[in-house]
Amino acid sequence: MNGKKFLQSREPSYSSRFFDAMPASAYVIDAAYTVLDVNAAVCDCHQMEQHEVIGQKCYTLFGEVAPCQNCPVPQVIASGRPLEKEIFRKAEETWHFLRAFSIEGEGEQAIIGTVTRDITASQNAEKFLEEFDSKIKHFIDRMPIGCILWDQEFKVSLWNPAAEKIFGYSETDARGKHP
Repeated sequence: MNGKKFLQSREPSYSSRFFDAMPASAYVIDAAYTVLDVNAAVCDCHQMEQHEVIGQKCYTLFGEVAPCQNCPVPQVIASGRPLEKEIFRKAEETWHFLRAFSIEGEGEQAIIGTVTRDITASQNAEKFLEEFDSKIKHFIDRMPIGCILWDQEFKVSLWNPAAEKIFGYSETDARGKHP
């Protein structure tokens, strides 16, 4: 079934109301990246009406001139299997989790569904925590007094150089052990 027939076959139903109620952005595209259908979240995201989005290449909605780097759609078309990826959109400087799956057809006749959500905040939080953890480790390693951190099972999770001098065990020897 080609894209035009797909759109004509879609009648308002329980599933279309469910599609529009999803908080994640959902797109239906063909093998040439042409948008065939979208849910209300897509329209909200791009501040466009549905008829303005349909017919465009999906990547142009994100300020790109070619398919997004790391786009899973070609792999889904080739394999017919769902695929999930994290995509960085340079134009917006945002991270998105994207799940692409085959709806019907193969090759150039494929109809692909994608569901995407913005994960920029969680990516930034993860990066912040990694940097913070590194700074804390750096601070603890330079403390002149022995510092030992235990996990919830009361096993050593951090053992600084001053603790090595006091107790005579390296951090490698002490890590994971009970006191």
